[in-house]
Order: sequence, then C-alpha cells, then structure tokens
Amino acid sequence: MSGSNFTAADAEALFSAIRSMAKQLHIFDATIGHDPEGPPTTGLACSIALGPVKPTSSGLASISLEVTLMVHVWSLAARRPLDKVDPQVLAAACSLMAAFAGGFTLGETVRDIRLPGLSAAPGYVNFADKEFRTMSITVPIEINDVLPEVA
Repeated sequence: MSGSNFTAADAEALFSAIRSMAKQLHIFDATIGHDPEGPPTTGLACSIALGPVKPTSSGLASISLEVTLMVHVWSLAARRPLDKVDPQVLAAACSLMAAFAGGFTLGETVRDIRLPGLSAAPGYVNFADKEFRTMSITVPIEINDVLPEVA
C-alpha cells in the first residue's frame, strides 16, 4: 500500500507560508503557527490551526485534497477604546483575506487557495478568564496529487 505524497516537510512549508503571509502584513503583535497556549498579547494576534481535510478531485492515478487552515485574529474584547476593537479585527481579517486571495499558490507550495470557500466568522472566546474578540478565517487550500488511487 502506498502512502501520501504530502510529507511532513510539505505540511510544515504550508503552515510556514501562511504564517509568513500574516507576518508580512506587519499588523500583528504576535503571529504563531498553532493554537495559543496562553492568552494572546494585548494588541492584535494571529494564530494558525488545522481545519478539515477532504478529497476534492480524482484523476487516473491520484486524489487531490482540500486542506483547510483556520487563521484566527485575536484582540482583547475590553481593549480601549472599545469602539476600535471590531473595526481593527475586521481590518486585520480583510488584510489577511486579501493576502490569501493574492497568494494563490503560496510560492508553489499548493495548487491554489479555493477562493469561493474563503470566509471569516466573528466570535468571542474566553481564554484564561479574559474575553477575546476573534475572527476565524477559513482558508481552503487545494493540494494536487496527495493520495495514490489504487484499484
């Protein structure tokens, strides 16, 4: 039985490419490639975590996968002035989405970011007795020829 054509190094490169895109925006006080272990800093923070993975297309010899990454924007909900919290979170999410839309192949790491599936949802998260305003961005990424198709 054959294994996946998508290696640990490929997975690390994917997370690194998304993290690099977020860092290049220069709008976050912290950008991490995992769910935070402790409460984010007092300013805007960005974290990247794995979401669902599913087959998208099949050829004669291989199956492509959609790997979804969840990119989260974090801000203390009680940060002053309160009137700026939501607009700053929204602006950061829109900046990230624009970067993802412009970086279709993430430096040839993937086939494309599936733009019709790119979305963002606001929310609140209580973390270590602090409330955070968040925006969860769903980033569906298509990767060619990941699984061998064997009869």
